[in-house]
Amino acid sequence: MDRNSPLAWFLAGLAGLAAFLTPAVWNGFPFVFYDSADYIEAAFSFDMPPFRLLPYAFIMALGRLGGGFWAVALAQILVCLTLLALLARLTGPTRAPGRFLTLALVLALFTTAPWFAGLLMPDAFTAPAILAATLVLLGWKELGRLKYLALLAVPLAGMVHATHLMILAGLSLIGLALWPLRLIARNAALALLGATCLAWLAVPMIHGLIQGSWHYNKGSSVFLLARLVSGGLIQPDLPRLCAEKPYLICAMQDRLHADENDFLWGHGGVFFGRAGSIELWMAEAPELLGKTVQAHPLGVGAFMLETAGRQFLAFGPGDVFDPMAFHMRHALEKRHPDQIPALLNARQQHGWSGAKRWLQTVGVAAMAAGLGGLILVLGLALWRRDAKRALLAGLVLAGLIGNALACGGLSSLADRYQARAIWLGLAVLIVNWEWLKIRIYRPRQGGD
Repeated sequence: MDRNSPLAWFLAGLAGLAAFLTPAVWNGFPFVFYDSADYIEAAFSFDMPPFRLLPYAFIMALGRLGGGFWAVALAQILVCLTLLALLARLTGPTRAPGRFLTLALVLALFTTAPWFAGLLMPDAFTAPAILAATLVLLGWKELGRLKYLALLAVPLAGMVHATHLMILAGLSLIGLALWPLRLIARNAALALLGATCLAWLAVPMIHGLIQGSWHYNKGSSVFLLARLVSGGLIQPDLPRLCAEKPYLICAMQDRLHADENDFLWGHGGVFFGRAGSIELWMAEAPELLGKTVQAHPLGVGAFMLETAGRQFLAFGPGDVFDPMAFHMRHALEKRHPDQIPALLNARQQHGWSGAKRWLQTVGVAAMAAGLGGLILVLGLALWRRDAKRALLAGLVLAGLIGNALACGGLSSLADRYQARAIWLGLAVLIVNWEWLKIRIYRPRQGGD
């Protein structure tokens, strides 16, 4: 059989699909998180809390068409696998199906990739956002018409979460910077920028048409305010600020203990409405942010960079696979009562010490090795003057750094944020493995 034939691709695709579906099938239910309940409800009511984006609810609505939540997990896995197949194709047409199969099997066994692809959360599209942008910039000519599959994934990933849009914006700017140097095709840079802008414009349009309010994310300023609280940056100025105006935060001065999650979600937190009107918080937060940044610009910048650096190196599974039945049951009772038995019987709700230990030890070690391999590929490609491979590794690394900045720097610090994308380093290492072995053991030659 021809190793590049349609049949070879079909068989590799089936095997890859089976590998990526295995964790969720073994669990007995697609993975869920606290926030999944909001998206399940929004798939019916299209009423989303002000701190979330509505478009992911349309993906969750696939569960209403048949197959329950398995249809959602399957769609997300197919998007991820399609982009991995394009990555295998981009790095060389010879034996590309076999390279894709290796990618799928290794990532499924040793990383969090299939766990996040099967998670009913926008996090399923973080790694695809980085990968799709990279494929558009590098594969505009090499991928032919297949590049449009990657291009379609850009607005899809960009619309479902604000951090994805930030990552895509950063990669778009890199593409624009590299275009005059002739390292990136002009049409590729402009296409990625256009797709990113489309995602940015689509969100307020969807909110306006469905919810009657033209906005992107009303709660973003409150999340940024929580970061300042977690860094202890706003507390010293509160006596002065509260003397100027009776902000809602003034009533919380005695319990601002540098914990943004408690500030946002605790019993007296902002988004549970026990600390005052959410609308008033969203109105006051930008003013407080502006005054704090103006008073301590270097301190705020240093804190954001420090937490982003910590986020970059924090990629354990964290709490994303902890039992969630308490949070999910109400949403399912209202919208999907037939799914409750499957949820309650899922391994996620009863603990899976073996699987979690595997991810926390073997998985974290493999992804750390992949990150080191990504940096090695970048360094060796630069030394060998291999622009294509240097750009592949560099763009993926830039995406991972952007994810750490968007999450650890601007949102909150959590292992799951980097774990949702860090496995891309191992993917780049795998597709460059043969090249890496040859270049390490072969003396450098001119023009290599």
